Amino acid sequence: ILQYIADMNQSDPLLSDLGATVRRHRKSRGMTLAQLAEFTGLSPRFLSQLEAGTGNIAIGRLMLVAKAFKLPISKLLEVGEANEHRNAIDKILDRLSERELEHTFTLLNTKYPNVRARGIALIGMRGAGKSSVGALLAERLQLPFIELVDEIQSLAGLALAEIFELHGPDYYQRIARRALNKLATQSDEVILSIPGGLVNDDEAWNLVRQKYTSFFLNASPSNLIDRVAKQGDQRPMASSKDALADLKKLIAGRQLAFNQVEHSIETDQLTVDQVEEQIAACLAELGWEGLQAGGV
Repeated sequence: ILQYIADMNQSDPLLSDLGATVRRHRKSRGMTLAQLAEFTGLSPRFLSQLEAGTGNIAIGRLMLVAKAFKLPISKLLEVGEANEHRNAIDKILDRLSERELEHTFTLLNTKYPNVRARGIALIGMRGAGKSSVGALLAERLQLPFIELVDEIQSLAGLALAEIFELHGPDYYQRIARRALNKLATQSDEVILSIPGGLVNDDEAWNLVRQKYTSFFLNASPSNLIDRVAKQGDQRPMASSKDALADLKKLIAGRQLAFNQVEHSIETDQLTVDQVEEQIAACLAELGWEGLQAGGV
């Protein structure tokens, strides 16, 4: 019996290769085990065993994993010698600290910009111009434009104000993370508008940084308030005696995360068209198809 248990605990070469393949696809999509578990309905413990090469997965369950990666199941079964270098790289990455992984990610993004996902995230406070700029950019690049706030409201079945009023900020963050995970696993090829508050959720923020080429639309607090007021939205001032001071504090609390965005554009003196032109020019320098540096 003891020998049987020992034999069962030994990793089968086929399962080891399958586990390495699953782990590679998961990490390349910036997914955590918890996110993969939520999408597939499989337990994090079982998925961990699968990636370790000790989980003998049924074909139906493997199809759920393939669906999470938006891959045909045959891609997960391409194991063996063809993945020798990938498996070696996975082993190196497994030994790196979080800081070393972040540094490695930055180096690879710089070295191989053209292999990034064809998706763009526009980050900024309310009034920064994300919606207007995103619509123009989506038309130029022929990509869908998605407001993450709309996805959050759709998942919750509530308007944004009702989410906060009925359930509070923690619930909002959980729904926002689910909405982002859903979008990230469906397609990378989108223009995505990200509300500034998302940076408070480390897991969601890291996923944005891994999956999208990101742009921070920066504007002075006074400009942000003026723009929102001109749109007929009084929320920034409705419950505050000093809205400007409160907004400055809010931005200061998020500044560290905003500094992590790949590209920052100062929008105070620019029109919406000019902001969109700057983003297109930056994408052209990164080698995006359909755009030429110096003449977008």
